[in-house]
Parts: sequence; C-alpha cells; structure tokens
Amino acid sequence: QERILKEKTKEGSDDLESTFQSRLQSIGRVLVLFDQWSKPAYLTRVWCIFETFVAARASISYTLIFPPESSKSLHETLQRGMHLEVTKDWSSIDVGQARASRPVDEEKVKGLI
Repeated sequence: QERILKEKTKEGSDDLESTFQSRLQSIGRVLVLFDQWSKPAYLTRVWCIFETFVAARASISYTLIFPPESSKSLHETLQRGMHLEVTKDWSSIDVGQARASRPVDEEKVKGLI
C-alpha cells in the first residue's frame, strides 16, 4: 500500500483502485483476517476496508478467517443461535470512522470508496 502511494505514477497512487485490483486479481483471492468476530479491528482500518471493497467490486473471491480462539468463540455463539449478534458489527461498516497510520493515505483511500 505504501509503495503504491509513494510511486505517484499512473501505476501508483494516480490509479490506485485499478492498480490494487490488478494486483489482487493476480493473486486470485483475498484472505480477510478478523482478530475477533465482535468489533474486529479490520473494520476500523481504511486500507483493509479498501482491499475488501476492491475485491468485491472486481468479483475476486475473499475468505473470512479468524485466529483459533476467536473461531471457537464464533462457533459457540452461532451454536447458541445468536446470528444477529455476530453480524451486527459486520453490517455497519463506517468508512468515515476508519483510520490509516498516515492521514494522506486515509484521505486518498476514503475518496475512492
């Protein structure tokens, strides 16, 4: 991500979405790692949201994965029938509140989403 923005060429930040998309397409799929199923940090990071946004728009396959303890907790919660509890945070993504470590990155990426 940082290298794409530093290049500042048609292959870099001038055409960030298609550059990101072509790189994701060359990989073929995206692994989305949530640290926990409730209020995952992934959904607060603008670059992470952008990656998933680009993958979804380009019909690139993505898979949601969790660390073992979080996966176990998710499974137990679903077994108790608490499906809405699990998905409520996932369905209320607020890109406006998402952050990047560099304000310039944050502004650029939010402008594309």
